Amino acid sequence: MNYNSRTSAPVPQRSPSHLNSLLGASLITLSKMVSVQPSSISPESVDVIITFRNESSPIYIATDVMGWQPQLMTSTNGEAYEHVITVPKQQRTLLYKFRIGDNHWVHDASVSAEPDNLGGFNNRFEIPDISYPESNIAPSECSEATELESVAAVESVADTVSEVADDESGVSHDEADFIDVDDVISEPDFPTGNKRSEDSRTIVHGYIIISIIIAAVAFVWCTKQVLSPSLLSTSTHS
Repeated sequence: MNYNSRTSAPVPQRSPSHLNSLLGASLITLSKMVSVQPSSISPESVDVIITFRNESSPIYIATDVMGWQPQLMTSTNGEAYEHVITVPKQQRTLLYKFRIGDNHWVHDASVSAEPDNLGGFNNRFEIPDISYPESNIAPSECSEATELESVAAVESVADTVSEVADDESGVSHDEADFIDVDDVISEPDFPTGNKRSEDSRTIVHGYIIISIIIAAVAFVWCTKQVLSPSLLSTSTHS
């Protein structure tokens, strides 16, 4: 069978009575449901969701919008098979039929169908109009509003981070201006400690020298006081 050369679904090389008996045997479990919703791909399209229930598997669906190429329907519970078909909004009808297994083509006799001119039938679905909810904000205005909100949010976060950093540093901007960061970083800790030790030793040495000078001055002064009466007495006797 050649699918691609057809404008409607093919009919397998079996007699109509064989197809009718196959369909009649499963008519109790055969149930189709078609629903329409706005397309998630484009506002210029609609999604037609076709559900098919049958005990057999696998189940395929072929439609006119897909060039009658069979598409495998997916099932979540092994009984209900589903397939989503994206159709342009301007298309008013959808023709489709099902394939059970490798070569059993069937259509749903419980819904609208039309002959396929090859001895079989295609199901026919009239696609209703879908109205999209209108937004009060134009797409350009919405983009602008979103962009402004994003910029404001980024600026707010930046201000908050700056405030937290200032609080944690413990140094105001004015105080930070007086800190020479390069000097602080370039000088390691141990030279600073040695310099302080040297300063301390210099001060101690200064105190010692001053103490010695004071002691020497005191000694000289005391000596003069002791020797002065003796000198006066000697001069008197003379």
